[in-house]
Amino acid sequence: MREIIVFRGKRADDGEWVYGDTWHSNREQNRTSIVNEDGDVHRVTSSTIGQFTGLKDKNGTEIYEGDIVEHVIDEYIGVIEWDNEIARFIIDLIHENVVYDFDNTYSYNLEVIGNIHDNPEYAEHQ
Repeated sequence: MREIIVFRGKRADDGEWVYGDTWHSNREQNRTSIVNEDGDVHRVTSSTIGQFTGLKDKNGTEIYEGDIVEHVIDEYIGVIEWDNEIARFIIDLIHENVVYDFDNTYSYNLEVIGNIHDNPEYAEHQ
């Protein structure tokens, strides 16, 4: 059986992270919620929603879209992004105009060091 696709987003009311499935009550008004495993529905800020890549970093931390990762061998820092053209996750390197192939990167060589929503100074490169 395939694993359920998991998303995370920051709650609109208190800014806490919630994890689960997305639910759109009104796409036109940008009303998006995440339903957690207990069935609780939490309204989230749509721009903070990121999909779980299915991989964990060297410390066992789940890697989500929007995470800032450091490659522990090659010593670069980048942001996990979704590439619509090829339908895959990529690593957009910070302070460089380079995209690194996430598909050919061993996740145990990565370490999640933050995310663009909690660390806006990294989001400025986008």
